[in-house]
Amino acid sequence: MAASSVAALFALVSGVLLLRGFSKPVEALMQGTDAIASGNLSHRITLTTQDEFGYLATHFNHMACELERQREKLHEANAILEQRVAERTRELHRLNGELQRMDTARREFLADISHELRTPITVICGEAEVILREGDGKCDADDYRETLQYIAGLSTQLGAYVNDLLFLARTELSDSPMDWDLAWEKLDLAELVACATEDIQAMAREGSIAVIFDEPTTAVWVQGDRQRLRLVLFILGDNACRYSNSGSHIAITLHTDGKSASFSLADQGIGIPASDLGLVFERHFRSANARHTRRDGAGLGLPMARSILKAHGGQIVVASAEGEGSTFTATLPLVS
Repeated sequence: MAASSVAALFALVSGVLLLRGFSKPVEALMQGTDAIASGNLSHRITLTTQDEFGYLATHFNHMACELERQREKLHEANAILEQRVAERTRELHRLNGELQRMDTARREFLADISHELRTPITVICGEAEVILREGDGKCDADDYRETLQYIAGLSTQLGAYVNDLLFLARTELSDSPMDWDLAWEKLDLAELVACATEDIQAMAREGSIAVIFDEPTTAVWVQGDRQRLRLVLFILGDNACRYSNSGSHIAITLHTDGKSASFSLADQGIGIPASDLGLVFERHFRSANARHTRRDGAGLGLPMARSILKAHGGQIVVASAEGEGSTFTATLPLVS
């Protein structure tokens, strides 16, 4: 009886010890599987036994290590893929920006053509209409010859403008100052302004605007490109005529200070708001009142005039009061 009790007690103790020996490895294995399932691939089972549980733990850790290595490779591959996608996206943005820039250049080129050619063509048409209206026996051969010579001169000037526009197209209308290929010569600025005044008078007839030029009695010698400087006067005169009130007048003056020559065009037009005075020479900028008064215009004339004067070593400034008029003054160095 005692022997059976001792045997039963021994069996119970052995069972408890055996259960404890099984439960700890099983618990460690369960914790490992839970960690791996939750994404913690760095988890390792710490079993140092030499039995089957130790064998399972060793292989379990190898599997976790391999999974972690594969995940790192996957992350690296994903990072490389994201980098390549980002690079391709940046390249697409660059190409899209280039296409937009080219489209903008194309539209600016067409706008330049319209602006550059409009004024000379207007003058040519005006001169032709005048001679046609007065041609019923009132004009002699000299009058016809003078008008045709004038039109021929403007046509030559149109050819020069076309060359400028082609140059702008080749340089893709960069934002840097235009590298004008100037035909330098010593010229009398007084004579040039007087000739341009006739062109402005032809433009001003439609609006019944008087153009007055107080011509100096002596020559004013400067170094420059005759056609380009005449274009500056065209631009200023065209703006003055376009934004002046009917029946008003435009005053053109020319004076020197011993070192430089300045010519000014003062109109009695709509004027420029004070907030816009610093922006009128920026490309494509137009004041709100200018857009309201006239829908046409691309905001190209004044920037081009400033570029031409800058290439001549000169400058242009504006003084204006909204509703009263504007005065543009261009300055060039005199020939020493």
